[in-house]
Amino acid sequence: MDQTADLPVAQVRRRSRARDHGSPEAILAVATREFSEKGFHGARMDKIAADSGLSNRLLYYYYTNKLGLYRAVLRHCLTQADQMQEALELDQMSASQALRTLVAATCDFYRKNTDVVRLLMSENLERARHVRAIGKSRGVHRTELARLSDLVARGKASGEFRADLDALGLHLTIVALGSHFVANQHTIARLLDVDSGSSSFVATRRAEAIEMVCLFCAARDRSLACGTAA
Repeated sequence: MDQTADLPVAQVRRRSRARDHGSPEAILAVATREFSEKGFHGARMDKIAADSGLSNRLLYYYYTNKLGLYRAVLRHCLTQADQMQEALELDQMSASQALRTLVAATCDFYRKNTDVVRLLMSENLERARHVRAIGKSRGVHRTELARLSDLVARGKASGEFRADLDALGLHLTIVALGSHFVANQHTIARLLDVDSGSSSFVATRRAEAIEMVCLFCAARDRSLACGTAA
């Protein structure tokens, strides 16, 4: 029997919000923001607990210590891009369409997940010390690379991609084009006097990234259509 059936609607909604606030997803979202803004050493567990709607004791029950929570956040962030790519179902598209879709989705992913970008920048300052401790991270990125390798192989077989195209180099290029303007948004704005956060600036950089990757990958005797992917 539903125990909330006889409760006032407002009370049911408050209980539902409280449950959502302290959910694992909510805790990781709050912790990601805290760690990305302040780094591992500056982040505070009591702030994460309060913003997650939890007591300190319950947060430590879930994650034992700050290092455990940080690595859980890092692991979560490293799987998000893989989950995004899997949802695209690139194998259901032609190689050229899949490539355009992947580049567009990568740009959108980094723009919408700025906390992830900052967190990875911070981890690079630590020389990937914590990434090395997360065994799952290598498997995730190998999956992403394997997915892209399959796409490259399909494009070569169909004659859409150049024969010497390298999947690893292509992966690094797509990530670089997708994340650079997010990672360096504020310095770009100051040094070049541009509104690097405006929708027009972001849309132009996204379109350029798609076109550059398409032209780079295209077979020498043909040109890939480089229209913006949906």
